[in-house]
Amino acid sequence: PRVERDFRRLLDDPQVDAVVIATPDHWHALMTTMACEAGKDVFVETPATHHGAEGEWMLETARRTQRVVQVGLQQRYGAHFQSAIRLLHSGKLGKVASAKAWFVQKRQPLTASVSGEPPTGVDFNAWLGPAPERAFAVHRFHYHWRWCWDYGSGDLGLWGSQLLDIAGWGLNVTWPQRVAASGNSLVLHDAAETPDSMHVLFNCGDTSSGDANGGEQTISWEHRTWSNHAPEGRTAGVAFLCERGTLVVDRGGWKVYDCAEQLVSDSSEPSRSHLAEFVDAVKSRSTPLANLESGIVSAGWCHLANQSFRLQRELVVDATGRPADAVVMADWAPTYRAPLGFA
Repeated sequence: PRVERDFRRLLDDPQVDAVVIATPDHWHALMTTMACEAGKDVFVETPATHHGAEGEWMLETARRTQRVVQVGLQQRYGAHFQSAIRLLHSGKLGKVASAKAWFVQKRQPLTASVSGEPPTGVDFNAWLGPAPERAFAVHRFHYHWRWCWDYGSGDLGLWGSQLLDIAGWGLNVTWPQRVAASGNSLVLHDAAETPDSMHVLFNCGDTSSGDANGGEQTISWEHRTWSNHAPEGRTAGVAFLCERGTLVVDRGGWKVYDCAEQLVSDSSEPSRSHLAEFVDAVKSRSTPLANLESGIVSAGWCHLANQSFRLQRELVVDATGRPADAVVMADWAPTYRAPLGFA
């Protein structure tokens, strides 16, 4: 394949029908909107956004240009994730009272590095793109960027955008009504800006609709990156606490505990069908299951939680996912660096 140093040359190429965006998070929304404006369909990795307001811009552009945009929520395509959600929605387990999602795994401390020159061949100015201008440092570069607020959303953005998507899907909720987060760097005390420990409670309000899932519901999140002792013995997963059992699902399968009937499923491979649907959607102009709206919501839950953590107070959220807080709204839209890191 042809290699370009400047992604805009790909957008200029009429032979390119679609693009895949797998950059650090701070580039996702801007590259998506630029690609849509150039007439390209887009597959963008999760989290789809790095700032709350970016979702509105992406949706407006995708709809106006009539582009297909799919987000990397591949777990939606796993047969066992789908069967778990069908079981929940069937009412067989009774009322789904609440859900919890988590990621717990020990990582190595992030060692601070001194500022210096980027590796040969790296256009660090373009890598920064819309992010604030900073000197190059190894601990803020490849892989490690996810623990720096300028480029990532920490372990909550990395794992929460996937797992909270499943939790919200299972409970049939779109946005929370209140978000309260607490956490800190309790153990690692390293160069990471994002916390190594966090607990979040999302209150989804009264979701009564006449079905088995009616009533006030909550979703909780936990991550610890200094321990290997995870809930339910699973590094990353979602548990649905139901009236007639607890359904626990992760990439290895699902099982219902505390239930008279044995209900269990092995794992399934989601990536092939996930990517196949994107190609099919480009050809047929259909809307993918992991559509842009879903990707914006799954990322938005993480942004709300991170804002609550950084302000150390509860946030009230309206029906569109916007926080009813002037301080948060002032930071809801990004200020992109001009001229975006390149000529």
